[in-house]
Amino acid sequence: DLVASLCLSINIKVFELVFRPVAVALTNLENHKYEFEYANALIWKNFAFESINYYYPFIYLMVFAKYSEAGCPVVEGFGQDCIWALRRQLIGTVFFLVGVYRVVEVFMLYVVARWRLATEDRASDGQPVRRAFMEEQAKYGQYELKDQVETMLQLVLSLGYVVLFGSVAPIVVVIIWAVFVMQLRGSAWLLAHMCRRTFPEDQLGIGAWRDALELLMVAGIFISALMLVIHGEAFQGAYLLTRITFTFLFVFFSSVAWWVLAREYPDKDAETLLMERRRDYVVRKMHDLGYRAKVPQCKHLDTQNKRLVDLGRFDDIPRLDERHPDWAAVDNTENRELNEPDIPLNRAHSAMDGSHQIVP
Repeated sequence: DLVASLCLSINIKVFELVFRPVAVALTNLENHKYEFEYANALIWKNFAFESINYYYPFIYLMVFAKYSEAGCPVVEGFGQDCIWALRRQLIGTVFFLVGVYRVVEVFMLYVVARWRLATEDRASDGQPVRRAFMEEQAKYGQYELKDQVETMLQLVLSLGYVVLFGSVAPIVVVIIWAVFVMQLRGSAWLLAHMCRRTFPEDQLGIGAWRDALELLMVAGIFISALMLVIHGEAFQGAYLLTRITFTFLFVFFSSVAWWVLAREYPDKDAETLLMERRRDYVVRKMHDLGYRAKVPQCKHLDTQNKRLVDLGRFDDIPRLDERHPDWAAVDNTENRELNEPDIPLNRAHSAMDGSHQIVP
């Protein structure tokens, strides 16, 4: 079993390492405008492929092996039992695939960084080179966006084993907990000692990972229903329609329970939601007042201009300052006032004299 788990882990990792540059290349070809769009596209490509790569062997044992020609694997002392085979295979594979590999990965990055420094030392007649902090940082590896995606992907896929197969092998929960601890400490040590310092950036949240986790939870409900109707004693010899009906009812009532809990225990309390609505209201009012103060006579294009646009005669469309000369006067006045060295405070901020009152 350990040999089979090790071979399966190697097979999964080979496919993973082959697909990583492919996912990056495909995402680069899409030419996204914003970084968060690029990150979400890369996340979904990796998540879709790796979910099949990581989970399909175990889903096959749970769902399809029983109805194949060979049947369920033979387990010593239990005969042909798919659940016991799944449990034993799952524990060994998760241990090698997620736990051991992360330790090896961090160790290899450490060896590569030290080898670069040692190579430079040997080039200087074997004498240790005194390096500044920035010079030593140049020998370390970069921690880029794709590395962040790969690090988070390992955590999400590890959590998927708990969501999908935790009921079959509860010991997986303990193994994944240890993996999360190693991942946290290993990544922190790696970023602090073996990677170049990253540039701080503002983040909008976890992005597409939230949707990926919700998809895993939905898949976990469906997998639990399939395990009951395929391997449960109550459904042995039952009609196919009975199993399909139970699967549908199980997913439906689980979804209802999920919705009720989400309503009773929301992510944000009522006070937070009220503050967000008030802030949105104030922002909309400020934008509206500023827009009306700047362009009080703003109108849409008339029928004639629309016709000129349809005909492609863009040069015949009158300029905005020709249609509304008062706009140009307002702009020139503001530019002249901003260039004056001594502007009275009440004059520079005349738009904030309190004439407009905002009541959220």
